[in-house]
Amino acid sequence: MWIFALTFLDSALSILKIKAIQQNRKYIASVLNSLAYAAFIILMSIAVVDENVYTILSIVLAKFLGTLVTLHFTDKYKKDKVWVFDIKSPTREEGECFSSQMRENRLAVMTYDGYNERQEKVLNSKIYSQNKDQSKLIEQFIPGNFKYSVVEVKNYIE
Repeated sequence: MWIFALTFLDSALSILKIKAIQQNRKYIASVLNSLAYAAFIILMSIAVVDENVYTILSIVLAKFLGTLVTLHFTDKYKKDKVWVFDIKSPTREEGECFSSQMRENRLAVMTYDGYNERQEKVLNSKIYSQNKDQSKLIEQFIPGNFKYSVVEVKNYIE
């Protein structure tokens, strides 16, 4: 039982350490790494004495479950990403109508002038989506004759 718990703990702490490194949390990553290493050392001192096949299977299963469960919970509780929809309208009037609709739905909209294929001045929009529901709403309202691209915002600070 101790072997399973220590292996699970080692795996979970190692995953959390990687997540902390990705978020540039150096001190938290250092603490997690130290705790994971301590669990690993204790685990190895127990496992070396016990050469049982069930011990090996217990370690393998705990590593698998420790990784799976930790990744599941870190993904479940992470914040939604911010996405920018860059939307190009075919005419200025359609662009104005579309950006007004988005503002009425309380979305962050930035409009700017652009040109269509016929070199006519049009109104384009950048719409910022804070979560999946907003992204679905935006995609639902984009007319079929509009062109758009979607980009994830990196290093967004709230």
